[in-house]
Amino acid sequence: MEQNLIHKRLKPHRDEETFCCSRANKQWAKSQLCWSVSLDLQYHFIDKKMSWSEAQSHCREQHTDLASVNDMKDLKNLKAAANGRTDAWIGLHQTSDKLTDRKWHWSQPTVRYKEGEAPWGPGDPDDKGGQENCGRMYSDGRWIDSHCHQTPSCFFCYNDSSNHLQVSKVTLW
Repeated sequence: MEQNLIHKRLKPHRDEETFCCSRANKQWAKSQLCWSVSLDLQYHFIDKKMSWSEAQSHCREQHTDLASVNDMKDLKNLKAAANGRTDAWIGLHQTSDKLTDRKWHWSQPTVRYKEGEAPWGPGDPDDKGGQENCGRMYSDGRWIDSHCHQTPSCFFCYNDSSNHLQVSKVTLW
């Protein structure tokens, strides 16, 4: 299936949003689901001690997921939500079957981790003992890798406030 990017301004006074629509056989299907790639995220600071997986479950039940950082705007908003508080879980985690091929990912599968843009603190990620597989963020925006079973005093969730649009007829934008 081929992907096409369509740019359309949905609401006045908002940034341009990107939509992806699937196209089969070079003909627009009668019903297509389009979704927003550029999301308007609302962050929530949760003042509870939980492990990374407990925090992830809480966020998925009460909000959307643990906070992800797509770009510097997201990082700035997350730092503002921290409001000078201590370090907190974010949606960053490391997975692999082998210690030599470990990769960082976001809890939200649709958000891509960008290695070159990650604001790791000095010496991090250091993966002490091959056990530091989850990410936390300090109040200044720097990240640190930690044991996932640790229970820092807080974590960040986010809500996805993007709108989904079901296209039920052939539409040319």
